[in-house]
Amino acid sequence: MGCYFNIYGFGSRFESSFTFEGSVKYSQDTMDQALKIVKRMQPDLGGTDILQPLKYIYSRPCYRDHPRQLFIFTDGEVRNTKEVLDLVKHHVHSHRCFSFGIGEGASTALITGMAREGSGHAQFITGTDRMQPKGQRALIYAQLKGESSGGSEGTVTVKYSLKDQPVTNQLRFCLKPTEETGLAVHYLAARSLIRSLEQKERLSGSDLFGIRSSIMDKMKRFRNRIVKTSVQTGVSSVYTAFIAINKDSRQTVKGPLLQTRVQTCDPFLQLVSLQKASGCWELDATLADVFGKTEDELTNQKPAQVDGSVWATLLALIWLNGCKIEQQVEWQFVAMKAASWIGSQKGSAAGIVSEISSGCGSVPYTLTLSVHVSSPKPISKLESSCTLDPLVFLHSDHTQATVNLSPGHMFDKDVELFVFYQDTHQPSAIVEAGVTTAPSGSLMRDPVVMISLYPEFPEEVMSSLATQGEFVFVMDRSGSMSNTRIESAKDTLLLLLKSLPMGCYFNIYGFGSRFEFFYPQSVEYNQDTMDQALKRVKEMKADMGGTEILEPLKHIYSQPCYPDHPRQLFIFTDGEVENTKEVLDLVKHHVHSHRCFSFGIGEGASTALITGMAREGSGHAQFITGTDRMQPKVMQSLRFALQPAVVNISVNWTFPDGITVDTLSPPINVLFQGQRALIYAQLKGESSGGSEGTVTVKYNLKDQPVTNQLHFCLKPTEETGQSLWFSYGFELSVTQKKKACFISLSQDDPFLQLVSLQKASGCWELDATLADVFGKTEDELTNQKPAQVDGSVWATLLALIWLYGCKIEQQVEWQFVAMKAASWIGSQKVGDLSQCVCVGNVLLGCHVTKETLGI
Repeated sequence: MGCYFNIYGFGSRFESSFTFEGSVKYSQDTMDQALKIVKRMQPDLGGTDILQPLKYIYSRPCYRDHPRQLFIFTDGEVRNTKEVLDLVKHHVHSHRCFSFGIGEGASTALITGMAREGSGHAQFITGTDRMQPKGQRALIYAQLKGESSGGSEGTVTVKYSLKDQPVTNQLRFCLKPTEETGLAVHYLAARSLIRSLEQKERLSGSDLFGIRSSIMDKMKRFRNRIVKTSVQTGVSSVYTAFIAINKDSRQTVKGPLLQTRVQTCDPFLQLVSLQKASGCWELDATLADVFGKTEDELTNQKPAQVDGSVWATLLALIWLNGCKIEQQVEWQFVAMKAASWIGSQKGSAAGIVSEISSGCGSVPYTLTLSVHVSSPKPISKLESSCTLDPLVFLHSDHTQATVNLSPGHMFDKDVELFVFYQDTHQPSAIVEAGVTTAPSGSLMRDPVVMISLYPEFPEEVMSSLATQGEFVFVMDRSGSMSNTRIESAKDTLLLLLKSLPMGCYFNIYGFGSRFEFFYPQSVEYNQDTMDQALKRVKEMKADMGGTEILEPLKHIYSQPCYPDHPRQLFIFTDGEVENTKEVLDLVKHHVHSHRCFSFGIGEGASTALITGMAREGSGHAQFITGTDRMQPKVMQSLRFALQPAVVNISVNWTFPDGITVDTLSPPINVLFQGQRALIYAQLKGESSGGSEGTVTVKYNLKDQPVTNQLHFCLKPTEETGQSLWFSYGFELSVTQKKKACFISLSQDDPFLQLVSLQKASGCWELDATLADVFGKTEDELTNQKPAQVDGSVWATLLALIWLYGCKIEQQVEWQFVAMKAASWIGSQKVGDLSQCVCVGNVLLGCHVTKETLGI
């Protein structure tokens, strides 16, 4: 009570004071007025221009003895980030700024910059996060160089002020590194440095370029290795700052995230809404309803020495501490106000305050965690984001180990363990015993063996992508593909068409109850055919009725293949068909003349159809559901299509007499880089002699035969439960569907605009449209052009710098666009481009190296 407050709303314009002409004193009346206006708030103010409302706020005089605290919420980015941050910094002595980035679209530079320059704190709210305060901890990383000539101890002194009081902490530490801790701190330090440098490079000009170049080269190489791994495997890495991870689902974040809103019928929210500005509650039927009681029940139990408001407020505090302790971080200030109000009331009830207040604090607890790790492969190391005691190996072969969480961990964050193995690409086998009480001859009675196959793809195999091929895109245009689905599909086709190599062949089919094609037969990819196709893609609609895929497939397979151009089929559908078996038989019949990549869109896509077409066509299946974006998954499959794959896979078993094997897993036709296959088999009978089995796995990789032979003990592993049976059963279970909410790229999105401007050869032209993507004028681009390059080379260099500097989180989508551009620049023979890259970095506010660009 007695503080001052105001609320502003902004977009393309701002409302000078959302509730009042100036900040007003907090009271019951002003709080009620503000809450009424908050309920009417709508996202109806256009774009994202935060500079003007900030100028207005800073123009208002501050209240004496009432330090200004600014809380800014935004889900977007602005083009004048530096101007905004300079303004916040200029007023740092008159306020503190707390900033909140909502969703994956929020600008990191803007959010963290406002908090940094305003001496506040930044928060990012993504996925299913609730907008709630969090504790703050600082981690400081430093690199130690050189060799000590004497002492073995270092000292760090940390000084700071808290409420105008100086505090000094001095810590001595041993310079001898802790043994067997892996490189967890190195990884965290690298991530911290990358984030720091990324933040500085967006805002600085050429001042720091020379100072940071060697560091950035090193960190960019580190980052690119992680990003490359993520792109190739389809598994997001927790060590890279460029791929967002939903902390709940562990999924890569793709597309806008839908926030889970607390329903207004939530008792917690109802209780908070009933609190008065002073901190008390009133004893009435509405409050009783929150507790699931009647007003009479509350009134009849009221002690005689307290009035209704004190009793109601006490009950509210008891309910919060007893029923909503997991949300304490959200209601802690509500409770403090209530406890303070009770304390101000004269009477015997004031003595209860200390008891209630103690419940608002932390509850002491101690938890321990000990993990036993067992593996058929030798364990290399174990890492965690939490502090661990040294890893203890139980056997000399390093197949079993234990590790304990270090004392003092408060379990206030997820505990994640990362196990690293030796000889990762060598096949491994686990034999598990059955249940002796199960019926004889049944799956649960007999031992089961699991073979893990994770082929190695040497760097020389993966370094080059195919430059030839026939690419046929088959798009479902049935009525159910309308609205966002067809728009997302069109965006995807744009990316695919821009990513194809020059000289290949392509065609696009649309199907529903009927089908049509862009060309009678696949045509050579060049500027003219690409432009023609893009025009027709823009006109595509979901207007072809039902879902009949058999006839277009028959037409495609009836077309002769081009010599030296292997056919790659990309099929997109959101439905199911009645003749699944006939479709799969057709794909299987033509497996030797093509590969089939299938995409199931939404919860209605047939699992049998999508996975079956990919399996029979030696391709790869993807399902796009929930908030998934189509583009990253499709571009991953395009990489699979352009890279060699493991094919002709055979698995042969050898056992002693008396033992037979029944393979439970379906045959594996193909494996792409980063994929792992699990093969399950049931062992029947009793061995008459030997105690060892052998499995031989053969396959071809880029026409080279590979053979792996693995010997394993037939004696089942003890104390493993029935995890292998359940794993196999899980493979057979029906894939759970999620409600789909498809997000297409906005036509105003700079990334999509840039891609649409690229020529088929891979270059860009220097014009006003390209300049607009960068937020520049054509004159600005032209005036900065180095003399040794022409307009197209300069434009293409700038496009690459912008992609790597501003859109690295979408690299999986533009990787082939960039590869084409780099290849085109290389063909122009323009000599050393280092100076051009430096000038481009300064112009666009980026900091990427020539090596990063691949030129």
